[in-house]
Amino acid sequence: RSLVGIVTSCLATIFACVWVAVHPNIPGPKQGWTSRQIESFKLVVATLLVPEWVLAWAVRQYLQAREYTKRLNQARDEGCWAEEKHREMKRREEECMEEEPREEEPREKEYRQLQNCSEEVPHASTRHWEERMEKRKRVDKVSSQDDPEDSQLYILALVKSLSLVPPTSDELRDRSKGGALSKTIALLQTLWFVAQCIARRVENLAITNLEIMTLAYTVITVAMYAAWWHKPLDVSCPIRVKGDTKIVKDKRLFEWIDIIDYVTGDQDCNISLCGEERVPTFWSSCSHRDSTIPLYADITALSVAMVFGAVHCTAWSYVFPSLVEKWMWRVCAIAVAAIPLPMVVAFLVFNPFTVFKSFSAFVLTICMALGALLYILARIILLVLCFTTLHNLPLSAYRTVQWTTWIPHV
Repeated sequence: RSLVGIVTSCLATIFACVWVAVHPNIPGPKQGWTSRQIESFKLVVATLLVPEWVLAWAVRQYLQAREYTKRLNQARDEGCWAEEKHREMKRREEECMEEEPREEEPREKEYRQLQNCSEEVPHASTRHWEERMEKRKRVDKVSSQDDPEDSQLYILALVKSLSLVPPTSDELRDRSKGGALSKTIALLQTLWFVAQCIARRVENLAITNLEIMTLAYTVITVAMYAAWWHKPLDVSCPIRVKGDTKIVKDKRLFEWIDIIDYVTGDQDCNISLCGEERVPTFWSSCSHRDSTIPLYADITALSVAMVFGAVHCTAWSYVFPSLVEKWMWRVCAIAVAAIPLPMVVAFLVFNPFTVFKSFSAFVLTICMALGALLYILARIILLVLCFTTLHNLPLSAYRTVQWTTWIPHV
């Protein structure tokens, strides 16, 4: 095999992994082609430099979507039960017009109120939402710190009254651009690359540092793909819901202290969608400070990150062009593998998402932010070393494992 072939196969594998694994959010209605490409470039850079952070984002979306699914299914079941109960009560009234009225059960009384409210959502959560909206009409400006639960309660009330029907799983899958062909191509490329790396290790053939890094990317992108398994890929147009288009909240300005929230994955609490034309790039809908979803997502991502870093340590005894490059690789590989460990311990022992409730948590979060910067620096150095070490490879690095060529690949 040639040097060009080595680089091409590695880049093709990384592209295939990122292409299939990363599921971006829906773009805005007025977002042009250039803006979309910039967003895609941001995702690629983030996945290359901090794939663990992107994995945490994917896990947050998965956990939040699972929670929403439970709440929406419960609301829909209650709405169907209420509708069925209403029909049954109506049928009984028609059959027993001359009978004396009996005392209604508590649940029947509650759902009897549904038939008397045709123009509004008959649920306590809706009344709460309407009261909040009446208060907002009496003011000119509303702070972005208002309760983000309002819209969620209103949606649940609409679903419960059967006024809004959530899309089915088949409808969501139909909107996805990730077909069987693209998944098969990416899977074959990944399987071929992993197989040839294992085969080269068995036959004592040299493996380049670029191949080691690519192998590490396959590990973490598989975890991303598992988290985003049910999320539609590359959806261009959202499902539009009729409503008031007036912006009821002011757009909050970015502050430097918000960087800490981005490090821990708690940035959604600083964003109000009422002031946005589209969801942010890394939005996961975890809008409450007391939510434990970011905590679980970070622990999961950091655990996978330790495996990701450990893969780089497999090149510990490889032949490097110089002693400096060898020790730079070793130090950075240790940093990438070791930095996530104390973060996991910190998350398990002390919840950093209480940053505004405890000064010690604030100090801990600052230390985590510094550790993240050190981690990114180590990742950049490893990425550079992957290419600088290609100019002086051992001869065995150019030998090919013959049976792996039968696997379809790029």
